[in-house]
Amino acid sequence: MTGEGCSERLQLNCNYSGSKEDPYGRWVVSICSAHCDATRAMCFCGEGTKYPNRPVAEGCGFPPSEPGGPSLADWTKADVDIFTTNGSRRGWCNVDPKEAYDGKVHFKEECDCKYDGLWGRFCEVPVQSVCINQCAGHGYCRGGFCQCDKGWYGTDCSIPSVLSSVAEWPKWLRPAQIKIPDSDKQTGKIDNLTAVVAKKRPLIYVYDLLPEFNSLLLEGCHFKLECVNRIYDHRNETIWTNHLYGAQMALYESLLASPHRTLNGEEADYFFVPVLDSCIITRADDAPYISMQDHSGLRSSLTLEFYKKASDHIIAQYPYWNR
Repeated sequence: MTGEGCSERLQLNCNYSGSKEDPYGRWVVSICSAHCDATRAMCFCGEGTKYPNRPVAEGCGFPPSEPGGPSLADWTKADVDIFTTNGSRRGWCNVDPKEAYDGKVHFKEECDCKYDGLWGRFCEVPVQSVCINQCAGHGYCRGGFCQCDKGWYGTDCSIPSVLSSVAEWPKWLRPAQIKIPDSDKQTGKIDNLTAVVAKKRPLIYVYDLLPEFNSLLLEGCHFKLECVNRIYDHRNETIWTNHLYGAQMALYESLLASPHRTLNGEEADYFFVPVLDSCIITRADDAPYISMQDHSGLRSSLTLEFYKKASDHIIAQYPYWNR
């Protein structure tokens, strides 16, 4: 979702405009011959299959250019065999994992489990997806995007509203002490109590930007190891990655949970703009909505455009930028 109050539904197509010769458009990582989830430009088996949430990534949905030849996909034709229920053919979307592991049915080996949140050769094990700070325990992680519980908001659901109990607040925001005037000690009144929050300088204000600058980039990753510093295995245990660009996510998470963080821009010493530029560089051109077509194929140019958009948004929405 996007727009004011998340009132508009995103339309992120998997394919470029097609033609008679190329019905699925020119090749792109997100190219899809099955069901396209247009909220994140990712391809799945879809309704009507036994495993509708099984990914149909890249060459999985297209036949080889030559029968029995090298595994070079013909991007102009859909491979309808992936939907077969005939165990003697190379299926995918209706293949039972147990039967496949036991060697009782054939399956298309070009199909695999590239997307986050799924584990196993046939994506049969649901696992935790990677989200910023795992939604701080106050939300549901949807493949990189945090859907916050009632009473919480922010990119990692770490900012409480007035509906939340102080006891649940994050440590960096929780009051360190409560001042009780001497007169109130005698009368028992609590009207004039003042909560004092411990501050650690320097104080950093983290802008809460639109999802397109951070969490949407994570949600739309076509390879689970991209952009992140960890994934989760079939036991939901952490596997740390050696992906250098994952360091930016680690920094972002650290600042959001830091005792140096403040929600008061007036007292901030520094301001952090959370554009996951390393993820943009990694993912550039992997879907139509993140195309380099207008940037001469330069990933750095596309990234700078994101920063310009972020700057324009902050100037328009926040009072601390143009002072």
